[in-house]
Amino acid sequence: MKVLLYMAISVNGYIAGLGDDTDWVSDTDWSVFSGMVRESGFIVMGRVTYEASGSDFPYEGAINVVITRDKSKHKQEEDIIFTDRTPKEIIQMATEKGYDQILLIGGGQTNALFMNERLVDEIVVSVHPIMLAGGVHLFEGLLKDVNLKFKSMNQLQEDLVQLNYTVVR
Repeated sequence: MKVLLYMAISVNGYIAGLGDDTDWVSDTDWSVFSGMVRESGFIVMGRVTYEASGSDFPYEGAINVVITRDKSKHKQEEDIIFTDRTPKEIIQMATEKGYDQILLIGGGQTNALFMNERLVDEIVVSVHPIMLAGGVHLFEGLLKDVNLKFKSMNQLQEDLVQLNYTVVR
């Protein structure tokens, strides 16, 4: 099972601005993101990312898994799962459902949760030409340094640079 982390990020390392604002994310990046959702078919996010998704949720073409400790939200529908399962249990669930890739889409705490257990295989960040005054970092609560190996770089429209790294184990 491959776990691919995909994030829009500011030049200074934020994945959301103050108040969880993501209005700065470009249409180009949303288009790339939508393609990756359909390609993976199984996406995982935290509660804050779910709430920030608004009317975009659920993301079409994929099973949407939301990690939350709020037991009142725990439910399962055809393509929506609210759960407090561990990252390893979520990977097992995806495997049992026949998927070979999970697309991890945030937020910072959820990203760190997977990274701290050394479950992320690849990271793709779309670096936006903006510096945010504050907000949510790519990893909130990372416990150890993580080495990465550069894989590729793509220059996209709207002055975006997409960087792809493999996590070194």
